[in-house]
Order: sequence, then C-alpha cells, then structure tokens
Amino acid sequence: MPSLPLDASDNRAQRSRDDHAELLAQRLSRVKAYSALAVARGEEGIVIVLLDLDRSGHVISTRIVGTSGRMLPDDEVRQMVNLADPFPPFPASWNRVHAQFEVPITFRLN
Repeated sequence: MPSLPLDASDNRAQRSRDDHAELLAQRLSRVKAYSALAVARGEEGIVIVLLDLDRSGHVISTRIVGTSGRMLPDDEVRQMVNLADPFPPFPASWNRVHAQFEVPITFRLN
C-alpha cells in the first residue's frame, strides 16, 4: 500500500523535530571525549541513544538503543548525556510535555 503524502504542516513538524535533534547532537558533541583506553584498544563504532526529554530540555530517561558492540564507547555516551543535561528546551511552538529523540554518536579513530 503506498504511503500518503505529508501535508505542509507535517513537513514543518518533521523539519522542526529534525532541527531539534541536530541541536541535541551538537550539545552532545561538545562534551564528547574519547577515552585513552578506548583509543588504545582501537574501539570505534556508532552508539544510538534514546533521549526522553521534558519541555525544558531536562533528561527524563535515557537508554542505549543501538550499541557500538564495545563497552567503552557505550559508557562514554552515558557520561556524555549526564554532562550535557540539560539540553536545549523545545521550541515555543511545540505543545508537548516531553519527547523522545534517537541520536547517533559516532566514535572513529583518525
């Protein structure tokens, strides 16, 4: 069954959500660290964290929903969330009390 096209308001809402998710990723990247042990072990990967935030940007809950398969990067993402809290508040146009966002965090050695 073909999907129905989104109307303009759905497109704006999705863009707004995507823009906010990008703000969250930027906030996390500012506190990102790559531990010396992880570097020494050559641990790389992508960790996907699910953030449940209240409207003011405070973390309600967090969960790793996509593991890198390595303990150190996964643990680093948990620490990053704690350091980054609170995140940017929701846009004034949102009438949500809380929202969930999946944010990918990439760990790569140069």
